[in-house]
Amino acid sequence: MARDTYAMAPDASRPPPSNVELEQSLLGSLLIRNDVLDVVAPILDTTDFSEEIHRRIFDVAKTLIGAGQAATSHTLQTYLGNPEIAQGVSLSQYIARICTESALPIMAKDYARGVRELAE
Repeated sequence: MARDTYAMAPDASRPPPSNVELEQSLLGSLLIRNDVLDVVAPILDTTDFSEEIHRRIFDVAKTLIGAGQAATSHTLQTYLGNPEIAQGVSLSQYIARICTESALPIMAKDYARGVRELAE
């Protein structure tokens, strides 16, 4: 019996589950329609994102929207710059891609729940 219990213990060396595409869809939805923040903010926090760049995007977007400003790819660059984030892809290109490839903002609540569940 102890052997089965040991086999079920979480592997500390394994990263927690995540879904980068789900995070991207949520962020894209938020940047397309800033009012999505009202729906997702009660569900998740910046720390629920698995990717550091997603945490930064969400945090800056939340701050801008909270201050009554628009959170767009252009306004985010003011605070995040435009560094290369992966093999020749700049932050502005990445944000533009997640906005164009994002699913419908109406799904944002489901995306937020999914990101939150994976973070737990």
